[in-house]
Amino acid sequence: CTSMTDLEIGTGVTDNLYYAFEDCTALTAVTWYATTVLDNNDGGFQRCSSLQKLVMYATTAPTTSGTFFNGVPSTLVIYVPDSAISSYQNTYEWSSYTIKGHSELPT
Repeated sequence: CTSMTDLEIGTGVTDNLYYAFEDCTALTAVTWYATTVLDNNDGGFQRCSSLQKLVMYATTAPTTSGTFFNGVPSTLVIYVPDSAISSYQNTYEWSSYTIKGHSELPT
């Protein structure tokens, strides 16, 4: 996955990514369409060193482990439903990044 730059995760993926995208160093943007995402206590995006944009559709921030975003740049911007901004801002791991609403998504 070292050459994959964009990723869309479908609505049916609602559970652990279990290191699925670990070391995808070219990955810059992810859109995760599930409106409900269960806990992700694994290194789903660990060492995705180019990840800049994550678009989430879950209305509640998933609980993650300390390795879920390990090695992801601090410049990552996470776009969430406008009504869920505070949920993500108040959840460990997610709050380390800039959280914006879908209304602020660049066109």
